[in-house]
Amino acid sequence: MKHLRYLDLSVNAIVRLPNWIVKLQNLETLNLSRCKFLVELPRDIKKLINLRHLILKDCYQLAWIPRGLGELICLRTLSRFVLSIDNSMLRDSAGLSELGKLKDLRGELNIRNLRHKKDMVSELNYDGAILKEKRHLYSLTLHWMHIERENSNAVEEESDVIIKSMEALQPHSSLKDLTLEFYMGARFASWFHSLTNIVNLKISDCTKLASLPEGMGNFKSLQLLWILACPNLASLPEGLRCLASLKHLHIWNCPILNQRCQKETGEDWSKIAHIPKISIGAFF
Repeated sequence: MKHLRYLDLSVNAIVRLPNWIVKLQNLETLNLSRCKFLVELPRDIKKLINLRHLILKDCYQLAWIPRGLGELICLRTLSRFVLSIDNSMLRDSAGLSELGKLKDLRGELNIRNLRHKKDMVSELNYDGAILKEKRHLYSLTLHWMHIERENSNAVEEESDVIIKSMEALQPHSSLKDLTLEFYMGARFASWFHSLTNIVNLKISDCTKLASLPEGMGNFKSLQLLWILACPNLASLPEGLRCLASLKHLHIWNCPILNQRCQKETGEDWSKIAHIPKISIGAFF
């Protein structure tokens, strides 16, 4: 077993991995995808010094990532990175600074439980390049913790702190797929308009968001745009008129936009009339 290089434990009901796994120091691939009951990884996972691919896709119950993951400098695939919401686990769990050490990540990355608070902004600013240098990532999900779960006065946080929590997460401009969930700023970070290679964009549950950047008119590769549950989003940017590549637009649970995008009569209809497939409505 000590020479094992590939271990596939995907699609099973495992809750915790056995500790002997960290002795497999030649292991290069650990596939845990769709282990929907997995809550944690071995605390000594940093001992897997040759690990290249840690596949955590659809591990919905995973609550935290062990400290030391940033020492796995061979790591290329890390599909899910979960920040702990349990303060008692902070000493043992990895922070975003460790994610910054993984210079050669590629493919998909889903970051969960981002905070809107000053302590996270301070950590993100440690070198200013948590994600920006990761040119091989093509898909990124940024998921902020629900405001009510932050157990703080986060709703009252200064708006500049909230925006900085996004500002310091700038991805490389080559990114193709971006999902933003539960971000509580009124506007997006200044880097958003620089994503000129984006193909798929999903904006979900950003309940304070009031506007989208006019710079979206430069998203010449954009094909699919989802806007979900953004009740304060007041209009679409004029630049959408110029996006000949945009084939699918979905607007759901956005009451103001729903009205403005009504076929023929809505104030924003002329901005989107050229899009072949449009769906607008509400779900409950």
